[in-house]
Amino acid sequence: MKRKNPARSGAQYRLAQAVLAGTARQTSMSKKAAQEIVGKTPAKLRPKFSKGNPAHRKRNPEDTATTAYRDFHGKDPAEIVEVDTPIGYHSVLAGIGKLEFLDIKRDCDGGTTTIEFGKGTYLTENEKRTQLFISGGDQSISLKDFGIRQAHELEVLGLATRVGYFTEKKHLIEKDGGKGLYIHRFGYTNKNGRHVRIPGSPLPTVIYDTRNKLLAFAGGGYTIPSEGIDA
Repeated sequence: MKRKNPARSGAQYRLAQAVLAGTARQTSMSKKAAQEIVGKTPAKLRPKFSKGNPAHRKRNPEDTATTAYRDFHGKDPAEIVEVDTPIGYHSVLAGIGKLEFLDIKRDCDGGTTTIEFGKGTYLTENEKRTQLFISGGDQSISLKDFGIRQAHELEVLGLATRVGYFTEKKHLIEKDGGKGLYIHRFGYTNKNGRHVRIPGSPLPTVIYDTRNKLLAFAGGGYTIPSEGIDA
């Protein structure tokens, strides 16, 4: 049996959207009723009913998602499912130093691209000292420099080979510490003042969030002891 659409008008549909968004004022409509109205409104009517809603003057994500579903499946979706996905994040990170540069072995051809960073970008670590982060500043890059012509929302740029950061280390002896630019070669450790390759130590993968223009490290065999990044 065909379900009757509970939205009697575009105004009622827009009110239901406002209730779900928490922007409705002076209404007795419950969220449960609003969910029923939005969920049972046929997809082909939603663009028409949404007209006049300030939140939909640019692009309605629900409508564009419906179009994508229709293109892939050859039919309109029967229902809209709201999914809550808990996401953990670090509200506070420990600063390692001002990030100066990052060398990346490109995934596309094995060559090296150096990203230089300006004011406000820092190399940071989590509280357990098991993960490196790039925080703040301008992290935007040119995807063409990494051979990427058609971008996904997340792209693998390549492997991190070197990182340079400016900081001060007062707890080390004079020849190893002090204020200055510290450079670490991933996959290497310091033995008696010499950089020695650690066989089998994987390099971190550098990932780029194209929507938010943010860089991130994934994996790698490094550790973060008090002396600095190692291997």
